[in-house]
Amino acid sequence: HGDCVGPNNCSCEAGHVGHICEHSVCDGINSNMNTVCSGHGSCGSPNNCTCNIGYTGHICEHAICNGTLSNETNVCSGHG
Repeated sequence: HGDCVGPNNCSCEAGHVGHICEHSVCDGINSNMNTVCSGHGSCGSPNNCTCNIGYTGHICEHAICNGTLSNETNVCSGHG
């Protein structure tokens, strides 16, 4: 995910970071950080979160409660 520009010196492509360009970046957070993808998924390629079961959204920011997204007004019958 980059080029060798000198002895032990990598120049990473956009969306990759690390000493050897080994980490992808999702929404500005490195894939090795526990806060990547809102802490509810993994970042396998630049700006591409794979959400854990029960979460959805561009950065896995929404929980799914009984089939309803956590940001919808009717979640938990509108009482939660």
